[in-house]
Amino acid sequence: MEERASAICETFSRDNCDGSFYMYAQPVIYQSSSEPTAFRELDQCLRVVKMLHVGQRTVEALLEIPIECKHRDGVRIFGFRQSRGVKWDLSSFPILAPLSGSRFTEDLLPIKPSVKSTYGISTVALLKFSDGMTPQGKYEEQLIEKAIKGLYDFIMLDAFGWDRELLDAAVKGMSLIEQFRASLGVSLHPVQRLFPNKWTETLPLEAASEFRDRCGMPNLDTIRFVFPIVCTDSDLFNVSCRADGSVSKIEEVPFILAATRLMNWPAKCWRFLLRRRPEALATVANINHLGEALASALEWYDEGCSRLEGKDEELIARAPLEASVSFAARSVGVLSSLDNYRSDHDIQVQLPFG
Repeated sequence: MEERASAICETFSRDNCDGSFYMYAQPVIYQSSSEPTAFRELDQCLRVVKMLHVGQRTVEALLEIPIECKHRDGVRIFGFRQSRGVKWDLSSFPILAPLSGSRFTEDLLPIKPSVKSTYGISTVALLKFSDGMTPQGKYEEQLIEKAIKGLYDFIMLDAFGWDRELLDAAVKGMSLIEQFRASLGVSLHPVQRLFPNKWTETLPLEAASEFRDRCGMPNLDTIRFVFPIVCTDSDLFNVSCRADGSVSKIEEVPFILAATRLMNWPAKCWRFLLRRRPEALATVANINHLGEALASALEWYDEGCSRLEGKDEELIARAPLEASVSFAARSVGVLSSLDNYRSDHDIQVQLPFG
């Protein structure tokens, strides 16, 4: 199955790359962030790299599709779609950028891959079948959860390499938080104190240039779209339930969009994530439909690239300053520490954006 997934990725890359950008796939060896002595392997990681021109500036847009292949004899996978509650609408695939929190990246938040729009988000259960027809009970191994954990362990590796101490020192050295607080006045609602971008718009463009110089930030800004996939040769089924919890319909599907909770997610990537939700999402794809999952990821990424290329150059010039001030304001205003994560903090930080 790993060889077949590799061939599908190779064919997809060949058919969808016109030579104006990079697209390639290969296995990846990496060191675990949760187990420092352990080395792990991704069965495949398909990457797309485009250089976007925003005025005179260049943005590197990176799509990563990490893929884990899983096979178990006599097992079928069932997804129970979750449709109630705003959290399922807010949950999203990871988009990471040092510019998170700036006006330059905010238009990326509403973009949804077609797999989410079509199939929603599900809780996954695995059942054993002895003869292909008769269920024998629950399959106890947490196969999908373990696969997603491995995928997100890869995602949580810091790919940006920015010196966070320099970023924080620049905010402090330019007295940005003190200036922001002084501008608030007593009439503002407390939640407005968490979103300082309206204030940073009033700063001269020279302040944004000074901030880049103080931080030693590269002129090439990077945005990372990640679309994790668990690839399997097991049959996948969507389960629809009535209001009382009884099963109303079971239908075979090509994909299940699974959600789970993981240690260190999203706390470890808090600063870089555009949307900080506790649910770790991954597409569970039958290998016969892996190419369709790759196409959904590429379509999502291309829409994001189109939105970024349509931005004004001044927005990207101001983005590092806005992102760092936004992070500092929220860190002080909401969380005393981001090292320990609590999901209810998301309500305070994320819901005002709706």
